[in-house]
Amino acid sequence: MVYTRKNIKNLTGGVSQQPDSERFDNQCSEQKNFLADPIKGLTKRAGTNYVQVIDDGGGNTVLNNAEKNTFTHIINRSSDEQLMLVISHSNDPSTGSGQPYIELYKLNEEDASKEVMTLVASDGSTAVTTDSYFNISTAVDTHPYSAVTIADYTFIANNQITPALKSTTSGGVGMYERTHVKRGLIFIKEGAYNSEWTIKATDSEGVTRSARIFSGDGGSNASKTDIRTSRIAGAIHACLEAKDDDASGVAFDTGVTLDGQHNIFDTYTEGDSGISMRWEDDSTDHVFNGDGLDYDDANGQETGGARTAGYSGSNYSNGKITFGTSLPADNNSKREISIDAGSSTKYFAFTGGASATAGATSVAMGTTVLECADNLAAAINADGDLNWSAAVYQIDDEPPYIQIYSTSTGDVSADGNGTMAHADIANVTTSSATGGNASAGSSTASVRNPIQFERFEVKAGSETAGSIISWFASYPDEASANASPIKIEISDSYGDTQTESYTDVIDSLDALPTYAPNNYLLKVEGNQESDVDDYYLRFVSDDENASVNHFGKGKWEESLNVGLQYQIDPATMPHQLIKVNDTTYKFVEATWNDKVVGDATSDATPSFIGNGIRDIFFYKSRLGVLAGESVILSEVDNAYNFWRSSVATSIDSDRIDITSSVNEITYLNWAVPFANQLVVFSDRAQFLLTQGNQGLTPSTAALSLGSSYENSTICRPVVNDNSIVFAQEKAGASAVYEMYPTGSTEISFEATSISEHIPTYISGKITNISASSLANTMVVKTDSGDNTLYVYRYYNQGNKRLQSAWSKYELACNYIKGGHFISDKFHIIEGHHDGSGSTVSNCIWVLSYMKFDNTNSLTNSVDLSYTVPTSSMDANTPTSGKTRITTDSNWNIANNGSETEGRKSKIIVFDSATNTTYPIDYSNTTNQYVVVTGNIASTATIVLGLTFEASYEFSKQYIKRGGRDGKEVAITDGRTTTKWYEVYFNDTQFIKSTVSFPSYANRTSSVKEYTGSFTGGAVTGDQPSETSTLRTSVAARSDLPTITLSSDTHQTVTITGAAFELMHTSRLSRTN
Repeated sequence: MVYTRKNIKNLTGGVSQQPDSERFDNQCSEQKNFLADPIKGLTKRAGTNYVQVIDDGGGNTVLNNAEKNTFTHIINRSSDEQLMLVISHSNDPSTGSGQPYIELYKLNEEDASKEVMTLVASDGSTAVTTDSYFNISTAVDTHPYSAVTIADYTFIANNQITPALKSTTSGGVGMYERTHVKRGLIFIKEGAYNSEWTIKATDSEGVTRSARIFSGDGGSNASKTDIRTSRIAGAIHACLEAKDDDASGVAFDTGVTLDGQHNIFDTYTEGDSGISMRWEDDSTDHVFNGDGLDYDDANGQETGGARTAGYSGSNYSNGKITFGTSLPADNNSKREISIDAGSSTKYFAFTGGASATAGATSVAMGTTVLECADNLAAAINADGDLNWSAAVYQIDDEPPYIQIYSTSTGDVSADGNGTMAHADIANVTTSSATGGNASAGSSTASVRNPIQFERFEVKAGSETAGSIISWFASYPDEASANASPIKIEISDSYGDTQTESYTDVIDSLDALPTYAPNNYLLKVEGNQESDVDDYYLRFVSDDENASVNHFGKGKWEESLNVGLQYQIDPATMPHQLIKVNDTTYKFVEATWNDKVVGDATSDATPSFIGNGIRDIFFYKSRLGVLAGESVILSEVDNAYNFWRSSVATSIDSDRIDITSSVNEITYLNWAVPFANQLVVFSDRAQFLLTQGNQGLTPSTAALSLGSSYENSTICRPVVNDNSIVFAQEKAGASAVYEMYPTGSTEISFEATSISEHIPTYISGKITNISASSLANTMVVKTDSGDNTLYVYRYYNQGNKRLQSAWSKYELACNYIKGGHFISDKFHIIEGHHDGSGSTVSNCIWVLSYMKFDNTNSLTNSVDLSYTVPTSSMDANTPTSGKTRITTDSNWNIANNGSETEGRKSKIIVFDSATNTTYPIDYSNTTNQYVVVTGNIASTATIVLGLTFEASYEFSKQYIKRGGRDGKEVAITDGRTTTKWYEVYFNDTQFIKSTVSFPSYANRTSSVKEYTGSFTGGAVTGDQPSETSTLRTSVAARSDLPTITLSSDTHQTVTITGAAFELMHTSRLSRTN
């Protein structure tokens, strides 16, 4: 038989579910509402502090939903502006439906403006909940939201909304307008004597015109100026545009006529020269000499003969509306254009006329002629009955014109002459459309689509810098333009160094002209031997007001190919919450950058397009999202740009879009910025965003496998000190892991379970983990236990963990939502039944917080602690000897004259300085008032609160002895009896010791209380500070009794240690 006094130095080891014999002495079977502080000991937890009622149970239903329906996010703008965003659904997400309720609450308890923030939608209305972006449409286990706050902006993502591109394509309007056009440039860079230039142009029908230009030797006055690029370009231009008087529908035509011996040459080369020209259409030669006369090459004589065209045309109709130099004038009360649509005539009237044809489409009068042309073209294109296509053009400083086409013969009248005319409109002229249908099923020839040539001389000061011939051809639709075989080829006798011809594609940037048509686009083909992709250059005029085709000086800028969807649809992307003023915040659709360079290959669509955004985060000055298997990061310092800023050059600050390196489908759930790394979680693995020594760039970024631990898909991992904490789901319970970098490699991580000794203690699925390194605490919320928090307290010394303690906090409320640390304050939303029912929809909701930093001494411990302003206390009210306390915003939580109705626990009223308590007169207590017996002095500091019970259940006690490895081992053979135990405490006013037995033991439970100087229901003095002892007799086999310490008053408790008197009898001794 062995007697021993077993001393337990502290009770701060927390709960263990290991066999009692395997536990540490300072571990217990259960701990509720006690804080295991390694310095002070086991203390009754701090209560929650009341901030404000945010929902009085009346109209606001944002919180009357299940925990898993609710998303919360902390916005910590400053120490005096801390907010909690709440998005909740009235329907269970598992049903796949639900329109959200959204609120924003202020957390600062010191702020007298305690209030719910006003939220407005982007249109200025307060109907934020109607924004479909926040809707749930697919069944899920929990809410689909994620959020990140960057400075003054909070981005909120909904995983159930699939990001998409707008249907608008480059080549539609504005700077990308290039629809139905083929165009190119001929650049005469320099001239020379005794030189030859050859040009070959193939039109849309495959007909070719060839021209050869010969310069003189400079010996005569006529040929001295032949080296001018303007003269060479003029000669080439003349050959390309020359046509016969009687030839209708010739491809090479901009309206310039050749009538015998007249002045084609003089018109374009500024006078006589010695340049000779030869042009040829298929097999017919035409040669000009320097005086501009026709020349018969067969017999060497000048002739006045004309060539014959005789081309058959394409089967479409076209027409042209040419504007004057001033705005359309009001003439005869009309500003109107009529277009024959076949069976009817469509009218388009500029606004401002006194009268117009009934039913005419109104066209806005622009402030410039070009705007008028743009508006009219847009109206024609938008008309659903009129299948004409219209495009605006402007050459140099000439007035703009509209070229229109129709490939549908039904769009013209049945007489074969569809017309387009103006009625009494000044400064606008039209040319009739030709071609059409005589009858259904038959067609007649129509005009060929002309290649239009314009020559521009470029001068820099007095020096001729080269001359340019611009050509373009319009088409009725983009398909026709793309199918066109138009081709322009040019060569010179100096190895093609004097000329360049540009169409759509170039392979060199050598000698691009500094003058060109505005918006002209070139594709630069990349070198297969280099890493440079194909890219695009667009000519941008120096004149900001230049029209699309305006010729002038400018620069070449990297640009975007045509026919691409280039705009992200903001309605499908994360929304922003921004501050309007101190009480108002606004939800807006973010303005995301457009795609501005490359094509579908070189600047691929971001991976989140077509995939829901699973998580949103901020890392190294980049906004990041997870979508499917990809990590996508924005451009550095530009959270709105997810496109490349250049294809021609690799830019380190450009967006990053990468996928995991494993050979299996891996959907990514969480991104956690950690130290200088980004750790990305899938449901079965953890990846590291690696970057090499060059920093994080598109070329160095990679997603490498770091570890393979299963983890929760509904609880976000959190960073705490030098580790990442994540949850793992098990059957009916959850585990918590800490993951550390091992240091062996950049991507090597290792995780350890910090809940291994409590395998079933954390009940249900973990929905939220919050951590405070300042308080050395983690708080866990699950979907089981509406008012329960699981608290993990730890203490490290160097790399060694000296404390690893789990316990429960059961708050004096019915429900808890949210749960976020700001410093050592843990902010929550409490739900209290309002007396009308017992479900989550029958609640008053209150903002509160509790402090986990135990450095300050507590004088009381109650939940929903509310210090009453002295102005809210009325002595001798409602009757003599009573004091009526007016509570803040229904703090009293619907008493309805009952001590317990509507609350999880009892209300207590006490003086925080003296700890004097005041009995409550429930017959006069209402939602608004608490009435107590006694007249309270106006100088008293009165506190209202809700009491809660703290309890600690000891482990079964064993005598231990040293083992082979130096560790103590419990003696389990034989019988151990507990004779008595005692606990040591200070700063304690009330504690109760209970020894209870199972029914089969046939023993009566015993209760012993320590009251200190507590007598008769009121404290007679200050709290005792000396160390005190409470001894309780047990006298039972150690495995029988349940020994519990508890306290259910508002008073504080601090337990510093315990001791057990044990007796052990071995089996051998009993046998003897």
